[in-house]
Amino acid sequence: MKKILFIFNAKAGHAAIGSHLLEIIDAFNSEDTSLTVMTTRYCGHATELVRTFGPEYDVILTSGGDGTVNEIANGLIAIEKKIPVMYIPTGTTNDFASSLGLSSDITKCIKQLTSGELFVSDAGMLNDRAFMYVAAFGTPVNVTYTTPQEEKNMWGYPAYVSRFLKTLPALRPFHLKISTGDREIEGDYLFGFVTNSYSVSGFKGVTGKNVSLNDGLFEFTLIRNVQNVVEFAELLSAAHTLLDEKPDEKYIERFAVSELRVECDEELEWNVDGEFGGKFRDSKITVLKSAVTFVV
Repeated sequence: MKKILFIFNAKAGHAAIGSHLLEIIDAFNSEDTSLTVMTTRYCGHATELVRTFGPEYDVILTSGGDGTVNEIANGLIAIEKKIPVMYIPTGTTNDFASSLGLSSDITKCIKQLTSGELFVSDAGMLNDRAFMYVAAFGTPVNVTYTTPQEEKNMWGYPAYVSRFLKTLPALRPFHLKISTGDREIEGDYLFGFVTNSYSVSGFKGVTGKNVSLNDGLFEFTLIRNVQNVVEFAELLSAAHTLLDEKPDEKYIERFAVSELRVECDEELEWNVDGEFGGKFRDSKITVLKSAVTFVV
């Protein structure tokens, strides 16, 4: 008999899972399966549940946002077991679910998962914290975890946009030393993001044209500092080139990396998969090839 551990975040997104719980339980609890249901109660709880109970199960079924999947991945990497993950996205943006091709419609997603195939994805490590699709730094990156859950549940994605616009007056550069193994860079940058996804914050295509989730490489995008209002206007105008294979080189740098070190003369705050990822003067990122298995 297949044992399934169902871990869900009841507060994710618009708390949409509430009206679908019985549907999910009915779909994955049968004569051939044994389903155990657990709900997360605080940040990091899903990681604790996987580390404590995960080894006893054949499959982990989870529902929540990208942050919930991040916690599941951290638990699996900690116990060093490639237990397949079935992911029902119910968060605000669900970037990684979109990259996996999973439907945001819960009923459709259930059908996908019950007839799906295994897909093995790379993951990243930021110092000692795993991430699945993005690690980002810079003034605006805390928007996803500083926006109150009540606002996200009420307004959804527009709540992020509103909070982002409020951060713009505080936009400032960071002086960074960056090394990737085959290159070294030093300069002032507004923000940057390391990605393994086809979209970030709901914006599709900004991570590059040749993205693969399991090629052992992540895409690293840097936005250079601007000196005045004219250059800021030029930067805004150049933003659309993020969608191009070669973005505007005056303000944007992008290249593929398997390892990365970012040194800053102050603590640099990171966002990992939409959640707070810590503050570091010395940040080391490595790609973990074929780290987590999903059903898609």
